[in-house]
Amino acid sequence: MCCGNPTLEFYRADTLLLSLGFHHAQSLRWPDGKWKGDGLLTKGSASFLVKWFTAHGIRGPQEQVEESLRLQKKAEASQKKWLSTMPSSLKPFWGTMGDPMGTSKTAEMQLALSKQFPDEKERILALLKWFGSGEGPWSGFPSYETVAEELLLLHETGAIIGAIRERKLTEQQVEGAARLFGGWDFYKQRPNEIDLVPEKLKQQFLEHSLKCKNEDKKERARHAFEAKRGAGAGK
Repeated sequence: MCCGNPTLEFYRADTLLLSLGFHHAQSLRWPDGKWKGDGLLTKGSASFLVKWFTAHGIRGPQEQVEESLRLQKKAEASQKKWLSTMPSSLKPFWGTMGDPMGTSKTAEMQLALSKQFPDEKERILALLKWFGSGEGPWSGFPSYETVAEELLLLHETGAIIGAIRERKLTEQQVEGAARLFGGWDFYKQRPNEIDLVPEKLKQQFLEHSLKCKNEDKKERARHAFEAKRGAGAGK
């Protein structure tokens, strides 16, 4: 979708022969050139070019490298947090959870959960805690987080409400419940069942969600819990 930055232009006298974009400090892109795809650089070659550009006063590639490392560390911390609250019975399935289509094992996961938590209420609470331990956004999050939501949606809305009504929930469980009832999948699959959620719980979910800094999340919470949702909800 882009040519990369910066661009190396090669000339013979005054004639431009080709332009190579340094794409995300990892590869070379030749727009309209003879290569089929990008030329992926070895770590040594990419590092050499980054240092070469920096030495010539062009810090863009070095900043991209630093940002990439920052995002990698953030993702690793988020994944560690996610794994720490995952029900132990589901950890053998972790290898499939990074794949958006990996939830084909949902039935097997539900069976494993049922053995660990024979009581449905305890099973729901464990899943809510897990679902409330993601990166934070309700949209644009790692694909593996959808597994917890899909397992929660195997339970009837009344059963989920019954598990949390009149119970002191942890912050993670409140987040998980708000995220579930305020999410696109719940709205799409059960468009009228948001009305089953007691007003007291809606208010709790709204107050909890409005404390965050994510504007998209706050808007989704208002849309779900302040008034009846309309057809304009978006994922």
